[in-house]
Amino acid sequence: MERKYNKISKPQFDLLKEIVGKDFIFEEYEIRWTYAFGGSIFNKDWIPDLIIPPQGKNQISEILKAANKNIIPVIPRGNGTSSSSKPLIPYGGMVSDLNWMNRIIEIDIENNVVGVEPGIY
Repeated sequence: MERKYNKISKPQFDLLKEIVGKDFIFEEYEIRWTYAFGGSIFNKDWIPDLIIPPQGKNQISEILKAANKNIIPVIPRGNGTSSSSKPLIPYGGMVSDLNWMNRIIEIDIENNVVGVEPGIY
């Protein structure tokens, strides 16, 4: 059974822009094209519709709520090596670029634990 996904409409785009701010949403073809690569795979039909770099967990939550409500695929992307080809976009939708979330949350020396955001590498 093939799942059908929706394209991002103008009202949905405006909502996403409201969530992350106008400086953190990218729809330009040249930028989206750079997110269409895996470690060794490129498919000209797999260019995402939108790149959105959230600035924190609250924004991620709001982005995912909007995407789920409207059946829009969201692919998280880390450093971009894509060795496993996970961040490729065969169904359109948006890439959530997590590199911008690069803060250390806590350092617990006693328990040898460091809490970090996903953009730390």
